[in-house]
Amino acid sequence: MKTASLSSPRGSVLITAMILTLAIGISLVSFLSLGQTTLEISNRAFHSNASMNLAESGLEQAMWSIGKAVDGDASAWTGWTISGANAWRKFTGFSFDANTNGYVRVYVRNYALATAPTIIARGTITPVRGPSIEKWVVVTLFQRSLFANGLVAKDTLTFTGGNAVVDSFDSRQAVYNANLGGASSIATTTAVPAVHP
Repeated sequence: MKTASLSSPRGSVLITAMILTLAIGISLVSFLSLGQTTLEISNRAFHSNASMNLAESGLEQAMWSIGKAVDGDASAWTGWTISGANAWRKFTGFSFDANTNGYVRVYVRNYALATAPTIIARGTITPVRGPSIEKWVVVTLFQRSLFANGLVAKDTLTFTGGNAVVDSFDSRQAVYNANLGGASSIATTTAVPAVHP
């Protein structure tokens, strides 16, 4: 009868194969974990950009309503909740891939334009897995002249002739009337405009 010795080559090959399989398994699990983490980071970055886009769209909605209110449109704030000098609204129904949804809340302080209005927009994305992602945008508006600068030049602006005149026209009015006259200012980036007779 033959007896196997403890230093049999078959046993050492089996142990070597098991160690090699264990090393490959550990490497494979690490690689899969790294891939999963990369995917999650990529999705969060995508959703972060999408939430900023939502916040900016809410800002645009508020700017549209303010613009309509300035033009005297009575329906400028239709759909908004009004309380005192403030208005707010929630816009929903934004759908993204992988069953991800989003919404934007917009708050307008001093919507009636008694003082400079402030718009606060919050875009929120709710992914299937993980916490919600929010981006906020705050903008304070100020009113300036409808024609702050009638003429603007990059370097210099030169008028020649004896009767150099600058006039302006509000295109929202039906017909141009030269007799009304308009106060216009002139601006350049580097030099004071020169008027030559």
